[in-house]
Amino acid sequence: MSSNKLHASAECKLPAPDLAGPLQRLIIQRRSRRNFKRGELTPAQLALLLWSAQGCVADSRRAVPSAGATYPLDVLVALDHPGVTGLAAGLYRYEPAKNALLLRRPGNLLHQIVDACYGQSFIAAAPVVLIIVGELSRIASRYGDRSRRYIYMEAGHVGQNVHLAAESLGLGTVMVGAFDDAELARVLHLPHGHEPVYVFPIGTPA
Repeated sequence: MSSNKLHASAECKLPAPDLAGPLQRLIIQRRSRRNFKRGELTPAQLALLLWSAQGCVADSRRAVPSAGATYPLDVLVALDHPGVTGLAAGLYRYEPAKNALLLRRPGNLLHQIVDACYGQSFIAAAPVVLIIVGELSRIASRYGDRSRRYIYMEAGHVGQNVHLAAESLGLGTVMVGAFDDAELARVLHLPHGHEPVYVFPIGTPA
């Protein structure tokens, strides 16, 4: 038997992981949740969710890793009223450097978002829907053909952060990737070169 084959078939038993810490507990209880109770989120809850997605931490860094610190993702917030206490129905953009929301379009777009997501009606039942949008031009000059791959990797980092932040707040979410790209971009009035990557309906689990 060759040494390579022997090494490949050897088994090394690991110690049981320590699952007692707060992060471990969040990972264990994380679930895809599609049923939401009626009721608003608080501004503080929304602030933590958005910070976990793209918030600033220190030295101009964000809460998620990004290839070359190019940060090609934006976070949009869609909500009806009541969705978040004190916020009118509309589509907002999160501004990480200011820790603020910028109103892009007034009014309820949730049912149009549902249609673009192939009729997944539970999305409209959530008080808040986050949409992750990628802008290829921010990263393409540096990484060329690999840029789109890095955008999707970063979106995955955002998704895990948002999911764990939701669990920490007693909320639930599910990562939605099934949608008509062009139709969702139209509903959101995305500029040329921006594409929707992920959709997260968030609320209190029913």
